[in-house]
Amino acid sequence: MVPDCLGCIAEQSGTCLEESQVEDDRSPLPAEAGKYKLTLSQPVFTSAMFRMTFESQTSCLRSTDLFVCWATQSDPAADFLPHDGYLLDVGSRHTLDLAKECMDRCKHGHESCRRGSGHSDQRTMPKRLVDCADPQSPLLVQTAGSGEIEAYVTLSYVWGVQSPSYRTTNENLPGRIDGAPLIGLPKTIQDAIRVAHALGYRYLWVDGLCIVQDSPADKHREIKYMRQIYRYAALTIIAASASSVDEGFLQERTEPPTLVPTHTLPFICPEDPGNPTSPALTGTQQLGTIHFKQKSRSLDNAPAPEPVDLRAWCLQELLMSPRSLLFTHTALLFRCQTASVNVCGALHDSFLDPRPLPHELFQPNPSTDPRPQLRTSVWRAWWQTVRSYSSRSTSYPTDRLVACGGIAEEFGRVLHTDYLAGLWRDILLQDLLWYKDPRIAHLPRPAYRAPSWSWAALDAQIWLPDPIWSRPLDGVDEIAEVVACSVRLEDEALPFGQVTGGSLVLRVPLIRCTWGGVRRDSGARQVLLQTAEHAKEGKHGSSDEDSVIGDHELCGWGWIDSEADVTVASLWAALILRDGDGVRCFLVLALATSEQVARGTESGAGRTVYQRIGAFYTLQWVMEKLGWGEGLPHASEIIIV
Repeated sequence: MVPDCLGCIAEQSGTCLEESQVEDDRSPLPAEAGKYKLTLSQPVFTSAMFRMTFESQTSCLRSTDLFVCWATQSDPAADFLPHDGYLLDVGSRHTLDLAKECMDRCKHGHESCRRGSGHSDQRTMPKRLVDCADPQSPLLVQTAGSGEIEAYVTLSYVWGVQSPSYRTTNENLPGRIDGAPLIGLPKTIQDAIRVAHALGYRYLWVDGLCIVQDSPADKHREIKYMRQIYRYAALTIIAASASSVDEGFLQERTEPPTLVPTHTLPFICPEDPGNPTSPALTGTQQLGTIHFKQKSRSLDNAPAPEPVDLRAWCLQELLMSPRSLLFTHTALLFRCQTASVNVCGALHDSFLDPRPLPHELFQPNPSTDPRPQLRTSVWRAWWQTVRSYSSRSTSYPTDRLVACGGIAEEFGRVLHTDYLAGLWRDILLQDLLWYKDPRIAHLPRPAYRAPSWSWAALDAQIWLPDPIWSRPLDGVDEIAEVVACSVRLEDEALPFGQVTGGSLVLRVPLIRCTWGGVRRDSGARQVLLQTAEHAKEGKHGSSDEDSVIGDHELCGWGWIDSEADVTVASLWAALILRDGDGVRCFLVLALATSEQVARGTESGAGRTVYQRIGAFYTLQWVMEKLGWGEGLPHASEIIIV
């Protein structure tokens, strides 16, 4: 079994190695003769990735990098590292027994997972469940919704293109509740029933069966409680490899490609006091072999995503689940709040997997700790979640906010501030500075589903610029002032759901600007600012770029939300924040259309109404060269819709 955290195994065992022990000339070691000490430590939440630090015994040289590390299955080191032995029959009794062992280790050995399983007084049973007592004749049963809580598991899967005949509707609901067996079920649901039964669970929740699909009222209720349904499930079965509900996920896997190491080193196995046959106790010393390969952070070398990795709803189902079994194309994985491992101990690279939600979100009574460090940590976790979520798709564009509503509700319990269409009121100025992945070009603006200042208005992966992301929340100076911000909810009972309008009122300095060229390496776009001298002369620069700025070296770099807006002539830069290192962060605004104005929730009387079309940052010395070092334009009160 691979430990959840290996610590510094090589350091504990006193491993020193000669440079000649490295098998080829692609060595990560410093180019110096002599001995080195090798230290292995695990980054958070991965069973295959290790941070390897080489320290010279004869000088101050030190080198650290990320590697995939493993041992062969028969090697003594396989007791302490991931190995190369895979179980291909993921539905076998033996494999599912290993999965149960992983679950038991989590339940009894992971303190943070145990703490997060509390506040049962708030739990309610799902309204309907599939009874798997007889896997050959499953039934749909109605629950009381309260009282004694029985353990159940949930299913996360991709619907795909399939016949809707298996789904529960108003027409077939009475017969099913009266005991009519569920027949003609798609293969994925059949496989989930089989797994639930094999793991010892009687009840399974499947959205297509447990929600009345042609009842808006029933859908409304279940979406409202979706967070609790997955949050309080004993386990979520994730059909990761199936691109359709008709495919199933228990097919025998194929052997993954052989991983060729770039380096091989001897490995002194650590002592294991809990094992009476430990080499340290018998007086023998076991020497194993460790293989490692440098980990490229390039997404070009990342493994192909599973079908569930492309679906927005599936991320919420994964993150809200305290424990999950993922049936991927190559393996069966167990994931909880503490670890993500292959159930048989084989190599699994989880470096690009979505990070688990912060432990604070799963506590019975969310912390009200005002420490900036904790608040910053939770806020960053939210944006890591947004980054992963925003790259995924929904079948219905209006689900952009709905499909992450359960996750947002959990974060809201800890952040203790209003949720505003994907942003947070108390952190609004930082949140406003999101940007679209510049590698996604020619992106049209979709039909309205959020204000332009919300990332949910776009179909693209979203992130924060480094000057914002890398700073603690109290590490920036706010230049703009939030006067008001509100959204119009489609349903007031779903504050984390779909919105139909919204307005942001800012008091902020505005400078005329225009777009410039695009950097080939990053896709970032130049933003050229009007000089203070030209602003005093009243030159707007809407048709003459030279009246905005004469030197293209003096510019900002940023991101446009939609390439359709690159030809917009009249643009304004709104200065939002600055940090202590001289970075100034702006929004790029254009006049709002009449349709956007109508979506607003604030009166535009006496105030100009804008739309957001991008964001950028520049440095203080650039501002000084442009004449804005001594002062900024008078702040204007504006509305952004």
